[in-house]
Amino acid sequence: MHTDEAVHAAKLGILLETGQYEYDPHEYHGPVIYYAAQPFVRATGAATLAQVADETPLRLPIVCFGALLVFVTAMSAGSLGRWEAGFAALLIAVSPAFSFYSRYYIQEVPFVLFCFVTLGAGWRLLETHRIVWAVAAGLALGVAIALKETWIMVMGTAALAGGLLHLTSTRRPWPLPFLWGRFAGLFFLTGVVGLFTALMLLSNFFRHPRAIADAFGALLGYASRGVSGDSSTFGAAIHDHPWHYYLQLLAWPSVDGPWLWTEGGTLILGCVGIAAVIRQWPTARGVWHFIVIFAILITAFYSAIPYKTPWNVLPMLMAWCLLAGRGFAALLQMAGSRRWAAGVVAILLMTLPATLAVQSWRATIARPSDIRNPYAYSATSSNILRLAKRAEQLAAVAPAGDRMLIQIIAPANDYWPLPWYLRKFPQIGYYPDFSSVSSDAAIIISTIDPDKTTLAAAGPRQTEYYGLRAESILTTLIRQDLWDAFMARQMENTNR
Repeated sequence: MHTDEAVHAAKLGILLETGQYEYDPHEYHGPVIYYAAQPFVRATGAATLAQVADETPLRLPIVCFGALLVFVTAMSAGSLGRWEAGFAALLIAVSPAFSFYSRYYIQEVPFVLFCFVTLGAGWRLLETHRIVWAVAAGLALGVAIALKETWIMVMGTAALAGGLLHLTSTRRPWPLPFLWGRFAGLFFLTGVVGLFTALMLLSNFFRHPRAIADAFGALLGYASRGVSGDSSTFGAAIHDHPWHYYLQLLAWPSVDGPWLWTEGGTLILGCVGIAAVIRQWPTARGVWHFIVIFAILITAFYSAIPYKTPWNVLPMLMAWCLLAGRGFAALLQMAGSRRWAAGVVAILLMTLPATLAVQSWRATIARPSDIRNPYAYSATSSNILRLAKRAEQLAAVAPAGDRMLIQIIAPANDYWPLPWYLRKFPQIGYYPDFSSVSSDAAIIISTIDPDKTTLAAAGPRQTEYYGLRAESILTTLIRQDLWDAFMARQMENTNR
């Protein structure tokens, strides 16, 4: 489990055990993924976080959101075109970035889904004037707001793209340009439904009305962090990256290793799509005018903001997958009526999703925590599983069992995701230094090396080392009597 996943798991645990959720305007984002995971967790029979067997019920709803994103993209053929929507859906399905983060218990994949549904329903509203699309857009917008505060950036970019499109030449298919007053009531309905839905979710169905005010204040805080690159959890500028970070991440990430990592083909085919739309601007579908402008703007804005993490590339990548779908269709159209030529072009272009599928398998199955995986950002070492198993082995011989005392020493609270892996042990203390070390502690786990004074205060101990992340090693001090009992148990099992 990544650090962020473990933090969300802890928040889910509070909701499971108390039914309470309180929105924090400074961290963690909204509660949608906590609500979504509850039925999956309950289905396993777990009522508390300690009873959750593994990460599967937490990650399954994210998988479902990812699959739903592929489905709704394919179902957008009526607006995008059959070949465009189909190929875009295929690219999203096999994209290493989308595949990798569709198995992460974080907000990004559902955020992209509900932003896309908001914009798609909004476009259908323009095409049909029907109230049902205004309500659908509002519901999706509300969920997007309740997922991440960065909704304002995506929707602001969409509004700017729509405004620019409205100001350009009128020689384009309906529905744009249009009379704004004609849609004022429908847009107002969308806004009301979206705001009500968002505030309902953020306030835990109005149990915590303070979240309503915090939700608006959070926008300023996250805007400041985006510009400064600051992370209020781990210090200033830890996520500060150059403007080309996202483009390089997709095109040719700077990681060592013998494997190919690139989604550059999607970007290239997306550029073909842009060229095709511009070339056919007077006759192209109006939705493609919007997508081209939106993709360029969202790429520019995401690149300009110093605060960057790899999962934040997904909204931008979504736009480029759509453009790549347009590029695919344009190349097929160039083949004309010659079926053999269209077949050759299609076969050649299908090498792109094929190579992406191989990369997705490598990223999600073969090497999900490898530091040479460009999407494994500050990944937790798989070595942490050995530490969790060791704790269970020691509890089996400890007089207190699972209630044995565990002390974790970590300056700046840099101990995640340990709370997830040690969730079955209720007697855990977290400390910034060694001043509270107890000789009664069954296990002392530290992210910093203990000094002689600490070792003396802790009493006789067996020392083991485990990896937390690539740059962090855990020193584990096991009380000697427990270690002796554990070794005796191991000898008994060996002799049987």
